[in-house]
Amino acid sequence: MDIVEIEKLNNNDKQIENFMKKADMVDNLSKKRSNGRPPKKDDEKASEQVFVNLNKQQKQLLEEHAKSLGISVSAAIKMILMEKGIIK
Repeated sequence: MDIVEIEKLNNNDKQIENFMKKADMVDNLSKKRSNGRPPKKDDEKASEQVFVNLNKQQKQLLEEHAKSLGISVSAAIKMILMEKGIIK
């Protein structure tokens, strides 16, 4: 083997090593991603709860209404309260 062949092998080893470092998923898992929705401020979070007592028929009607809109019961209640101007 001459010097040119040895240099080619060394260069190839470095290329393989660089590829392996870039492709290592373990290192990438520990890095936090900077994309996505930014976190909400504390005053914007919906953290308060209200409990409503309904009879079975009322609950069923509310669930059917929410399902027909393709949203959760909670979202349906919030939507109704917003439409009435009770909440913003």
